[in-house]
Amino acid sequence: MGAFSRATKNPMDEGLSVAYRGVLFIPSNGIGASSSPVSLTPQQFAAAFPFYLSVDSNLRILGAGKSLRQICPDAAPGAHLGECFACLRPEGPLDRAHLLKNLLHFFLLEHQKQPLKLRGQFIHHPELDTLTFLGSPWLTSVDEVDQLGLNFHDFAVHDPVVDMLLAFQSARIAMADAGKLAEKLHLQREQLQKANAVLEQQAAENARLAYITARTDNSVVLTDALKRTVWVNDGFTRLTGYSLEEMLGKSPGLLLQGPDTDSGTVQQIRDHIHRGVDYHGDILNYAKDGRIYWIHFEIQAMRNAQGEITHFMSIGTDITKRREMDRYLRDARQNAEEATAAKNEFLATISHELRTPLTSIRGFLQTLLADPQMPVPLRQEFLGVIHGQSIRISRLVDSLLTLSSLESGRTQFHDELLDLGQIAQNSLREISPMAADKSHRIEATLPLIAVPFLGDPIQLQSIFSNLLTNAVKFTPDGGIISLGLSVHNHEVWITVEDNGPGIPPAHRHKVFERFHRIYRQGISQEGTGLGLPIVQAIVAHYGGRIQLKSHENQGCCFQIFLPLTAGVPGIPAEQGLENPSPAHPFGD
Repeated sequence: MGAFSRATKNPMDEGLSVAYRGVLFIPSNGIGASSSPVSLTPQQFAAAFPFYLSVDSNLRILGAGKSLRQICPDAAPGAHLGECFACLRPEGPLDRAHLLKNLLHFFLLEHQKQPLKLRGQFIHHPELDTLTFLGSPWLTSVDEVDQLGLNFHDFAVHDPVVDMLLAFQSARIAMADAGKLAEKLHLQREQLQKANAVLEQQAAENARLAYITARTDNSVVLTDALKRTVWVNDGFTRLTGYSLEEMLGKSPGLLLQGPDTDSGTVQQIRDHIHRGVDYHGDILNYAKDGRIYWIHFEIQAMRNAQGEITHFMSIGTDITKRREMDRYLRDARQNAEEATAAKNEFLATISHELRTPLTSIRGFLQTLLADPQMPVPLRQEFLGVIHGQSIRISRLVDSLLTLSSLESGRTQFHDELLDLGQIAQNSLREISPMAADKSHRIEATLPLIAVPFLGDPIQLQSIFSNLLTNAVKFTPDGGIISLGLSVHNHEVWITVEDNGPGIPPAHRHKVFERFHRIYRQGISQEGTGLGLPIVQAIVAHYGGRIQLKSHENQGCCFQIFLPLTAGVPGIPAEQGLENPSPAHPFGD
C-alpha cells in the first residue's frame, strides 16, 4: 500500500494524504482473480476527485476537494460533517454507524447552506480509521453549474456529470455520449447506469410536457432556422384554424398577418430573429376564417451544443378579450372624464346664466328700495326690467327642466293624430310679430293637403318654434326666412332656412350642445342656448334625424327628417304632398 507523507504544511493536503492512505484497487487480469494496489499522488487524487471529503472517526473534516471548497468554504478542517451536510439517501442520521453500515450504498448529501447536492460513495480506511467520500455534484440542468459558480474545468475528466448536463440539452447527443462513455469508462459503470436512469426520467418528463403542450390553450409554433414551420400544437389550430398540414414548410407570418397588423412590430420580430435574440410582445393576427385576434407571444431561439440556431419556438396567449376590456376601461375612463368636464362646464354656464339676470334684478330692487320717492315713470321702467329678467330666468329654468326630462326619458308624450301643416302654421303665427319687428319676409312652402302624423302637438310645435325663432333672432333686419314641409319616401321633411351670417365652421359641430351660442359683434345674444338641444331630443324620440347645412355669410339651413308612422289611419298617398302650395303670406 502506498501512503502519502503527512509532512505537509497545508491542512487540506494533509487531509488528502490521510484520506488517500486507503488505495484504489484495479483488477490485475480483468477477471477479478487478484488485484494489485495502485498508488496515486495527492495531485492525481485531487484531480480525479475534486469534490471528495475526508473525515476522521469523529466525522471531523480532514480535507475537501478544491471544487468543493470553492462552493462550500465552511467544509474546512475541524468542522463537523453534520454541521455542513445532511444525508438525504440512504435515509438516516449523518453519523459514523450509519456511514459504515451503508458503505456499499449510494449516498446523496445536501449542503446546509448552499444549493448543492453531492452523490457518491463512502470508503472506509481501517488502518487510519478515516472515511473518504468520493462524489460529484448532483445536477439537473446547465443553469445550476452557473448558479454554483462552476465551470467544466472544476469537474474531473472522468466525471459523468458533464455528459449528463449535455444530455439535458440534446437527448440524442447525450445518448451517444453516454454510449461512448460506457465503452471507455468501465470503472464508472455504476455512474453510467444512474445517468441512464436520469435520462429515462427526463424522457418521461418530456412525454408529460408533450401531453401538456398538445392540450394547453396556448399557441405553440416550432420553425426551423429558416423560419419554416415544422410543428404546431392543437392550441395553435384551435386559435387560428390552420392545421399542421397547412402550416408545414410555411412562414407563420405569411398566413397570420394582415392589413391591420402593425408593420413596425413585424420588422422588430424579423430583426430579433435575424440576430438570434429572444423577443416578446403583442401583435394583431388573422385567423383562417378572417377573424381578428390579439396574441401575446414569446419567440426563443433554440441552439445545439455548438451554439448554432436550429429552431425557433413561439409560445402565444390569446389576449383579445383582455385588449377589449382594456379598450372598454379606457373608453369608460375617457367618457367619465368628458362627463365630468361637461358637468363642470354646465354648472359654470348655468351659474353665469342665472347670475346675470339675478344681478340685474338685485341692482334695480336695491335702487327702488333706496329711493321711495322715485318718479313713477322711472319706477315703472325699473319694474319692467325686473319683470323681463324674471321672465328670462323662468324661461331658462323651464328649458332646463324640459331638456333634462327629454334626455332622461321622463317626458310624457301625449301622441295623437294631427296635421303637421297646421302645427307649422301655428308656429308661423307665433313668430310673426318678432319677424315683423325686424322687417323679415317669411316664405312658407306647405303641402296642399294635410300631413297626418302621430305625435305630441306641443312637442312638435316646439321643433318649429325653436328653429324659426333662432332664424329670426340671428338674421339681420330685412332678411328672408323660409319654412318648408313635404313628404318623401315615407318621411316628413321639415326645412328652416335663412339668409343670415351662417355658422362658422369651428362652431357647426357644437350647435347642439347645451348653452352653446355664437357671439357676433352687433348681434343680440338673447336666449338660453338650449333650443337646438331640445329640438334634437324631440326628433330623436320620434326616430328622426336632424342635419345642418351652413356657409359663412350665406345663411343657415336646418333639415329634419321624421319617419311617418306605419299603419296610422288617414296617412295619404304621397301625391300632392310633394306639390307645395304657393308661399305662405305670413310676414309679407
